[in-house]
Amino acid sequence: MQKIQLIKVRVDVTNPKTFPKGFVDGEALNLVTEMQIMAHESEDDLEWEMLNGGSPKLRIDKVSS
Repeated sequence: MQKIQLIKVRVDVTNPKTFPKGFVDGEALNLVTEMQIMAHESEDDLEWEMLNGGSPKLRIDKVSS
């Protein structure tokens, strides 16, 4: 997997004009597949269970309309 370059940005939370725009790498974002996302979610769920004594994480599944 490709390493992502981090960019530091200073923002004044009281001034929306200082908010960053256009920092998404569309090509890298499109390379992430649904299978990779699901794998990371599974890893997160296992870590949650380990940290919470085996209690499963509450899942709210997306419902299509």
